[in-house]
Amino acid sequence: MMLLKRRALETILSIVSLLQIASAAALPTTTNDNVNLDCVFSLDSDGHTLKYDLCPLLRREKYRISRNVETPPSITKIHYDISLNGYLPWDGTLPARDQCEQGTNVCMTVISERPDHRLEPPRTVYVVPVAGNFPNRQLNVTAEFAKKKSSMEYAPLKVTFQGGLYMGISQKAIFTFLCNPSVAEPSEPELLSHGDPLEDQGNHKLAWFSKHACPIGGYPQNQPDEPPKPTVPAPVPDSQHTARAIGPGTVIVILILGAIVIGSLKRRWSVRHGTARYRSFALSRVSPAIHHDADPRSPLSPHTPNAHHTLGLDFGLNRVHVLVTGAAGGIGLEIVQEFLKHGAYVTAQYHTTAGSLPELQEGIDDLELFQADVTDEHAVKKMFSRGGEFFEQEVQVLVVNHGIFPDEDVNLVDMDLTQWKRTLDVNLTGPFLLVREFLRRLRKPRRKFAPDLSKVAVIVIGSTSGEFGEAGHVDYSCSKAALQSGFIRTVKNEIVQIAPAGRINAVSPGWVRTPMAEATMSDPSLVERAIATVPLRKIATPSDVARQVLVLASSTFSGHVTGQNIVVAGGMEGRLLNPPGEANPKHEEESNSAASPVTRSKPRKSMP
Repeated sequence: MMLLKRRALETILSIVSLLQIASAAALPTTTNDNVNLDCVFSLDSDGHTLKYDLCPLLRREKYRISRNVETPPSITKIHYDISLNGYLPWDGTLPARDQCEQGTNVCMTVISERPDHRLEPPRTVYVVPVAGNFPNRQLNVTAEFAKKKSSMEYAPLKVTFQGGLYMGISQKAIFTFLCNPSVAEPSEPELLSHGDPLEDQGNHKLAWFSKHACPIGGYPQNQPDEPPKPTVPAPVPDSQHTARAIGPGTVIVILILGAIVIGSLKRRWSVRHGTARYRSFALSRVSPAIHHDADPRSPLSPHTPNAHHTLGLDFGLNRVHVLVTGAAGGIGLEIVQEFLKHGAYVTAQYHTTAGSLPELQEGIDDLELFQADVTDEHAVKKMFSRGGEFFEQEVQVLVVNHGIFPDEDVNLVDMDLTQWKRTLDVNLTGPFLLVREFLRRLRKPRRKFAPDLSKVAVIVIGSTSGEFGEAGHVDYSCSKAALQSGFIRTVKNEIVQIAPAGRINAVSPGWVRTPMAEATMSDPSLVERAIATVPLRKIATPSDVARQVLVLASSTFSGHVTGQNIVVAGGMEGRLLNPPGEANPKHEEESNSAASPVTRSKPRKSMP
């Protein structure tokens, strides 16, 4: 279904492109798609023809302009390599991800360095081909007058170079040439904005003060304030021109095909019963009052925000790819639902049975199910690969929720080695394989699936058993203690070497009223024993745990929290607070209302 919709979107975008061409078909237009571009431009201005000779500027050899941005604890270096007189050189010995593709004239490279870690090599965040000639995209150089500001005597010349594409967003380099006869040559352009390849509509703006930016013969009098319509470069030999013209008959056919496709898509994308999330395919962005991350897969705007966004509580997880293991269980299923509510893409792993996941997936395109054994190294790699391909971006948030708890109580003296190895294999080796593969893909992401490293987070699910121990389950207690202590406190220092803003934390629940535990929780004596050490006197629900996971996954709310173990257990202690017969368990509905008239039992001092 997802693939079908993507293909349909591509069809619509193709039709829109053809319609844009058709709108100008009344008069044939010419474009210069050859890298050996003409550098002389003629534009009409208030009845005068101004001629600009930018050859000394545009036909220079390759050069670089840079800017450093403080992004503590790192420094982000933004480099633009420019060669408008020919393509930038391609080094066959370098990995493709570290350089722009062949045919690039303007290439942006963003590198992150950590001055306090001198032995750590610089890390390339992303490489963006801004402008060039490629098999399906051309340089398409256009020239026009920019709008004249009040401080300017004359309107400057604006030249745009196109052809770039990054994560589905068209890129272009926009040079504004400002006349200044006193500038010493050779001059260089200055960066006005580094042109975020996703959020700034791919516009990379540069200003160039030069005497060559003055028109030949000078300016006429009465320069208009408003720029005239865009023009194209002065004519060049016929071998360098491509003429495009579409007749009215072709336009009619395109319109009919567009109506058919859009009508079909409307029927397919109508909101299904029970679906809590909606799509907005308007070509304008949503209200600026609510921030949404741009969709790296499509130039179309994000979906309409749900109730959480409407209330202004934006976790910054919209369009973030999340992988949740153990997603079929009570806590895992609740975690998946919470992320979906906040606009995330979710890859949900399960081991044997999918439980309620297939029902949840109906009518939702942002959920992909994957059956895998987390102790199998090959299966873990395949899961990350498939999830990245499905959502067309690597995993940014990893939630390690799976785990096994042997049914029978077996003291250490009677426990066999097979049970010990099996429990640690699933509960500790599994997280090791998952986090290792997660970090490896962040370090060397597939170029077209490169993630936003500012969103990187890992949350592992621990247990109060790892804090207080669990008689009869030394295998489980040891696995959780290692995970929520030594594991996260070590990885927190290593993850930042790959993602400077990357974080890892643990959430350790106590007793949780999951669907599988309902039968057990029906025993009043067991509930009384469970809350005997809990000051809040109630059993947690899966949503209590899931919401804490959501908060820790959010760089907006927990961007400065890492290496922490958050215990979600109602204040559980290793001592008796509510003696048997006086526990008076609270129900979930009571915890959200006024104080109960039942007298609370006073905590007893610790037993000697």
